Amino acid sequence: MFIRIAHRLAVILSVLFGALAVLVAGRYLRDHGGWDIESGSNGLMTIVLMVLGFVLALSFAVLGPSARNTTGTRLTSVVWTVALLVALLFTWHVIVVSDRWQGAVGTTVTSPEELAVFVAAHPDSFAAYDYRVPTGVYLQSFEFLDTNNVELSGFVWQTYGPEIPDHIRRGVVLPEAVEEAYEAEEVWRVTQDDGSEQIGWYFSGTFRQNFDYRLYPFDRQDIWLRIWTQEPVKGVVPCPISALTVT
Repeated sequence: MFIRIAHRLAVILSVLFGALAVLVAGRYLRDHGGWDIESGSNGLMTIVLMVLGFVLALSFAVLGPSARNTTGTRLTSVVWTVALLVALLFTWHVIVVSDRWQGAVGTTVTSPEELAVFVAAHPDSFAAYDYRVPTGVYLQSFEFLDTNNVELSGFVWQTYGPEIPDHIRRGVVLPEAVEEAYEAEEVWRVTQDDGSEQIGWYFSGTFRQNFDYRLYPFDRQDIWLRIWTQEPVKGVVPCPISALTVT
């Protein structure tokens, strides 16, 4: 009796999941003009779940697995295994190719030339800055401690040209650090042939980050290192040696 009820319920579920899959897929195709896997949208994953439910329910209803029907039981097991594996592989593919995580906060700047273009486009924001200090970062290690804290370690170095007065304080501030914002340790100071001075600091500590988990478990998180100068009122702004994001 129980097996008979289960088979009837599987028939009902297969029809329900099949109808929903067709309706959702039709609406998705109209809205996106195609499957648009790169979007990684929730609608696409809903279709995958509906199709998966349809295949599982239909196979159970058609093959009729039971203690007396061992062949149907084996075939149902094979169908379910293959269906779940295909759904898993497809989900992984969507995660890999999806472009919904590529939007960065701010504008990415990869060279002093690109910084000059950015400054020219936003003159009012940079009007108070008289000096630019080339800044580089090497991230040595990171570890996620919990939902909003990351342990980071690495090096920051800056090059102070001859045009920067001696009374300008040398140093960096890492404002996201929980306790170590002003504790970067100077590890080298080199005077170069052109008269500029390169100073490097080592940092290690816990940094507070605002992560977005709305797409969990298919989310990706970016960690960042915000750098301030120790002279907030002297018009000094770090500029990139390599890629960084300006906000």
